Amino acid sequence: MTGLENIMDDPNNYWFDDKATKKIETRKEIVEKAGLKTIEYLEKKFGSNPQSWEWGKISHSYFYTPAGFLPITGKRHRIGKFPREGASGTVNNNEGFFLGPLGYLFIGGPTTRMIVDFSDPGHFHFNQTTGNSENIKSPRCANLTKSWVKGEYLSLSMNPEEYEKDALGILWLKR
Repeated sequence: MTGLENIMDDPNNYWFDDKATKKIETRKEIVEKAGLKTIEYLEKKFGSNPQSWEWGKISHSYFYTPAGFLPITGKRHRIGKFPREGASGTVNNNEGFFLGPLGYLFIGGPTTRMIVDFSDPGHFHFNQTTGNSENIKSPRCANLTKSWVKGEYLSLSMNPEEYEKDALGILWLKR
């Protein structure tokens, strides 16, 4: 449970008070103030017509290979700038924070998605953010990213007679 969920039932909780004012505000006043500031921000950024206010215009995801978090290699290992339609409370979820002019940037979420129908466990649907490889020189790096963002899946098989016909090769691991 988040901190906000813990205090919402108490309209006079001290966490609702704006310490920058002399008055002690209530939950209602703080929520109204936050709502008005949000509307002001959205009107300034997107205009006064709420029909043009789209979450994906203000929220974005970038995907990184493991080396992407190193300052010296970061930008080369960053994949895209993609609009995000989900947030932490949605099916297409991500977790992030608001950075004013940069919008709402997501920093974490499910990187791999898989759907398995247990009545047919030999087949499943799958996708992942950075594709089949995290080597930026590989043609398979980011090869699945756009379809992941759109919520599309690949259908995969665990049956050798189905997957062997399209296999790139065989990897033998010996010890």
